[in-house]
Amino acid sequence: MTASVKAVRNHLQVGFHIEHVNSFNPIFRATRSYADLATKADFLKVVVYNNCGGERYANFIRNVSSTVFRDVPRDELLRFNNHLLNYENEAGLQDLATAGLSPDYVARETRRALDGVAGQVSHSPRHRYRHPGQQELSKGFW
Repeated sequence: MTASVKAVRNHLQVGFHIEHVNSFNPIFRATRSYADLATKADFLKVVVYNNCGGERYANFIRNVSSTVFRDVPRDELLRFNNHLLNYENEAGLQDLATAGLSPDYVARETRRALDGVAGQVSHSPRHRYRHPGQQELSKGFW
């Protein structure tokens, strides 16, 4: 795709929007490489929203616990998945959707993406962080 776009107009920027599943699903995550994506794009827009991330992560756990991990209790599956992904400070499944993901999640996933692209492309994490009792704060790095 990048070659096709550049053939039309060489100055056009090509980038990828990297969804939350990239950080929630250890199997998907193991098959994706920021270094590889960096060879195919001018920029990456990595989603690391903490507020909707909690709900999305809870839904991911519920979905995989109703299929391939049907025999594993959901709370146990969440603990196992957190262990695989090095998520130490996240809420339990019952509170995850309302609590959102921690600032630590945002920092770790941003660092993982920056380390992965190693300066080869512009990295554009989209941060949305909501402090309890406050309005949502949104910040994007372009």
